[in-house]
Amino acid sequence: MKQDSQEKALLAGLLVLASSFPIVFLISVLHRVGIFRIADHEYTLLIIAVLAIGTLATVISLYVADNVDFLVKSHTFDRTSRYVSIPWKHPDRIIGMYTTNPNMPKVRMNAVKLVRSGWGVRKTARYMGCSPGTITKWCSRAPKDLRRLIPTMSSRPHHSPKRISDVIKDAIIAERLRHNRCGAVIQKELENKSIKVCTSTVNRVLDRGQFLKKKSKWKRLHRNTPRPAPEYPGDLVEIDTIHYLPYWYKNDATKWYITTAIDLHSRWAYAEVGLRASAGTSLSFLRNMKQLTPFEVKCVQTDHGSEFGRYFSLNAGVRHRHIRVRKPNDNAHIEKFNRTIQDECITKGTPNNIEELKQWIRNYLIYYNQERLHMGINFLTPTQKLALIPSLKTA
Repeated sequence: MKQDSQEKALLAGLLVLASSFPIVFLISVLHRVGIFRIADHEYTLLIIAVLAIGTLATVISLYVADNVDFLVKSHTFDRTSRYVSIPWKHPDRIIGMYTTNPNMPKVRMNAVKLVRSGWGVRKTARYMGCSPGTITKWCSRAPKDLRRLIPTMSSRPHHSPKRISDVIKDAIIAERLRHNRCGAVIQKELENKSIKVCTSTVNRVLDRGQFLKKKSKWKRLHRNTPRPAPEYPGDLVEIDTIHYLPYWYKNDATKWYITTAIDLHSRWAYAEVGLRASAGTSLSFLRNMKQLTPFEVKCVQTDHGSEFGRYFSLNAGVRHRHIRVRKPNDNAHIEKFNRTIQDECITKGTPNNIEELKQWIRNYLIYYNQERLHMGINFLTPTQKLALIPSLKTA
């Protein structure tokens, strides 16, 4: 069809050029007879104009004949013809040939069904946006009954000449089982034994052997806010909960919850005992602490326990920040206080009931805040440290 269009365009140009010669002859005859009277210079210009028009028409026809493929594709045929642009003929538009799309097996089978329903391979390739060879391969891999999908084959190479030997793999796993250290330490241990292997290879071997604990993709992302500097009492108060089993030696499942708090600037501490740990009891504890503190609480810091969740944050009335996940050292002061109150008060004996334990803790807090010296504040008591602040609210 392209050849026919070229021949027609060329023939039209030649006809225009040939028709210009009879016109020139007719003009010259009329001029000589006297019917068509014009000046000699005008007669010359007219002859030149007629010949120029014929020549221009011939040039245009030749250009159309050379570019008829583009014109045919743009104006004559639709997008389903064989002359349209095919994606697989343009490598710069292809991002990657291998895909992990879970829907591709179904797409391949749909392409095979189109071919077997009467479509041509090239037509199906244009419709699916891939090469005809790909469609042919899919057809050869498809089952005859078309009931199963065409799975995506593994991209793993059949041969890996640069892979590490089984001896090195066994050495990596042996080091992991012996000391349970990370990949960087194992790599250094093997290097000391004259076994050359990079850290990424060690981690890959440990990962394939399921020796690494991966982060769960379902774990909630916690964004950390900047920690305020405790330059004044109440700037940062850490809160935590102690799970206390008073009668564990009797196989008694009774559990009491001791909520504790400490101010980082003055080391002033507070604690309460309850029968359950929830956001409601934590809010009640915070309200009672605010009433007893000789300073204004501006920010509280907790771990990610359920009692310090979103409900606690929305109703605390002060700024609430969480520590980093699985980083208890961020709450080091309250963790140390929990150890201190257990060693010096709670585990000194066994309370008969929860009311007795509450009385023990009240007496200990008086000693802790008013008599016990603290190395972190220059061997002062929390009460003495607060006395150095001239402007504080009264308790």
